[in-house]
Amino acid sequence: MKNVLKKFSIAMSSLIMMLAFSITVFAASTPSIGENAPTTGSISITKDGAVFNAYQVLKATQNGDAYEYTATDVFKGFFNNSQYGNYTENQIKDLTTADSIKEFAAQLHKYVIDNKISNGIEIQSGEKVSVDLGYYLVLETS
Repeated sequence: MKNVLKKFSIAMSSLIMMLAFSITVFAASTPSIGENAPTTGSISITKDGAVFNAYQVLKATQNGDAYEYTATDVFKGFFNNSQYGNYTENQIKDLTTADSIKEFAAQLHKYVIDNKISNGIEIQSGEKVSVDLGYYLVLETS
């Protein structure tokens, strides 16, 4: 009888431990954007004596509770172009390492030079410039 009671208490202890350790955990939901979400942001860079040009590569457009990114007219020819790495618009979010981002920026820079794109926004060191939301390539010009 003593062995039966001992086995029963071990089984119950095991069951209680399993139930206690299997508590469901939920990740916090990703915050969504509301109807009055911002449509502009700003760029500010500080480097003594430097001047920069910012080129909007992707524009952000609100769609429901998220932003959708599409290539600007000037950069449509960059995407899906084997001459510049054959990147897609959706692929940008997957560029997470310093090397992959650096290579992507180098290909964008090459595209800007090859196509003589001159519609960049000039930014002086320390100046805060208001811009439409999106992805920007920022190049130091001096």
